[in-house]
Amino acid sequence: MKLLRLWFRFGIESGSEIKESGLGLQFLDSARSTPKTLWFFVFVNSGVAKRWPLPIATHSSKIPGYATFRESKVINISDSLDEYLQQGLPHVIRFSLPTDNHGTQVYDDLVYGHHEHNPYTTEGDFILLKSDGYPTYHLANVIDDHLMNITHVLRGHEWQTSTSKHLLLYKAFNWQSPIYGHLPLLERERGRKLSKRDKENAINPIEIDYYRQKGYYPDAILNFITLCGGGGFTDEDTVIGKTLDEMISLFNINLFSRHAAIVDFKKLSLCQRAHFKRQYQKSDEGRRRIIEELHEKVLHYYPEKNSQTSIQLQKDYLEKILNMIDFRIILLDELFTNNLYEYLWKDPEIKKDFIDNIEQFKFVIQQTLKNLDKIRFTPDDVKKFIEEYQPNKITNKQIFRIWRLVLCGCLQGPPVHEIATFFGLDIVRKRFSNALLVLDQQNENVQVKL
Repeated sequence: MKLLRLWFRFGIESGSEIKESGLGLQFLDSARSTPKTLWFFVFVNSGVAKRWPLPIATHSSKIPGYATFRESKVINISDSLDEYLQQGLPHVIRFSLPTDNHGTQVYDDLVYGHHEHNPYTTEGDFILLKSDGYPTYHLANVIDDHLMNITHVLRGHEWQTSTSKHLLLYKAFNWQSPIYGHLPLLERERGRKLSKRDKENAINPIEIDYYRQKGYYPDAILNFITLCGGGGFTDEDTVIGKTLDEMISLFNINLFSRHAAIVDFKKLSLCQRAHFKRQYQKSDEGRRRIIEELHEKVLHYYPEKNSQTSIQLQKDYLEKILNMIDFRIILLDELFTNNLYEYLWKDPEIKKDFIDNIEQFKFVIQQTLKNLDKIRFTPDDVKKFIEEYQPNKITNKQIFRIWRLVLCGCLQGPPVHEIATFFGLDIVRKRFSNALLVLDQQNENVQVKL
């Protein structure tokens, strides 16, 4: 029997009992859209196939009096079925649903509690095998889950009504069905549907390849997706930065929520930063790999730098950068694409637009150069020097601002004493000397290279 062989492809042995089940064979014309469709529904029980002839129609749920036809007299299978198959007519195979309350499936959803649904009343017999021979999701997921011994299925809420179909299939195969739980759908902020056609997708894409190419850690992506909604954890903040095994140990299946699951991309940044820091601090191999990657990015963004002579390509320098920024970034590329970190790779520009009082600015630079040898360049020592050294009654705030402009060329960044300690005496002296030279040249945007 050709129909039985179709079932054998999915693991049903010859003669096995398939309870309360049906196969529907639908022959289609070439247009596949006209009502000239001949229907056969075949029940299988202990290897014996029978069929019910049905009227010509396109969809069973739209046929008036469909149930009456379904109860028509059973006839033995004849050669006519083989004849249709031999003609090569396109056909699909459907599940023949019970027409009474036996089709109603009742189960306890892990998230939504009691649920019952009868697919016959809303959809009619559903397709198992398409005309191209490929199974639909309904058949494939049941076969796949059974073969993998799946015990729990957690999926989106939109699949809740389909679960009754899957339970009927499990009963037809005489298999133990898994426990089902349906989670709230993912939404963007303000309740918008998560869609790749959303205009926000240009800012926060939902395609996984985008984040893979950007260099996000797989554990960070998994961490983020786990926290996107549905619950499962007592305190989500404690889950940030955790690996899969660690998240499993914290997971509680009884803590699911029905509330809308908002995809907050701020959490992705938190997860990536946490895993970035973890990779660098928790393993020598992770630290070595990150430093090597940073070295390659310096050469990519500044190909003119020489590995033999450039301090920015030395391992110690790169390691000091990562320690100083204390993982305020989430990706290494930010050290090159964000102007706030430009001072790490080249001498800053001194812009007079940032200078409130040029005479005061020049005076602080001159006095700093005169007294630099008194600093041992530890964070506490630099900070103490700046706070205690107040020429001409200049405030600490003003001195810190001038030092930041000289060392970084910007008004934001890590604490000034950390930057000065990071560079050390020689680079600090050179940058202060350059700043003094720029002021003397009276050019607004002159950059002097070391």
